[in-house]
Amino acid sequence: VTIHGVVRNAVTGQPLPRALVRIEGDADTGALTDGDGRFEIPGVPLGPQAIQVIKPGFRDHPYASNAAIADEAIGPAHNVLVAAEMPDLVFALAPACAIQGRVELSTGDPAQGIEINLLRLTADGGRAVWQQAGNVKTDSEGAYRFAGLADGMYAIYTEPAMDSEPAVNSAEAGGGIARLGYASVFYPDARDLAGGANIRLSGGEQAQANLTLTLEPFQT
Repeated sequence: VTIHGVVRNAVTGQPLPRALVRIEGDADTGALTDGDGRFEIPGVPLGPQAIQVIKPGFRDHPYASNAAIADEAIGPAHNVLVAAEMPDLVFALAPACAIQGRVELSTGDPAQGIEINLLRLTADGGRAVWQQAGNVKTDSEGAYRFAGLADGMYAIYTEPAMDSEPAVNSAEAGGGIARLGYASVFYPDARDLAGGANIRLSGGEQAQANLTLTLEPFQT
């Protein structure tokens, strides 16, 4: 039979054009929604079918709170019993959130290759727990971006980065100072998670989180 329906923005209710609606496991059975968010797929077998709905920058709504990253939210989100004279199927995709920013170094040098970690607050056995949710490195201009994020509470921090080569001997080290570098910083300017700021995201929000790293001596 032919199945048909509409895909909408879960936040605004507006129709979503160019969303892919397909039968799971069948790459040849699918359709893109038109300008009104509508789709039509002919030749679908009767019986239970798993239908995937995918659009870049959006998350399949039933999975929106279960995975931090959008790619992890794509799955057989909708189990549909296909029958004759099917009514309209209505699907909702939640807009994905993002955290982006720029890292600046106190020396004025380009902050390229600084490693940034993303944490997300989750529930584990009734307790609130921070879990690793992503990892990126800054580009040649010191910029970074975590895209496709679910609604929730996040924190970001940098990994320590060294700026100089290790000292050759203890005398050169200057009393134990082996080299210079940038210590780990939690956004916006803290040395640990407790002192950092939590970033709350929902409904497709795009947060800006800039970081400044200060060059300082690292001890042996």
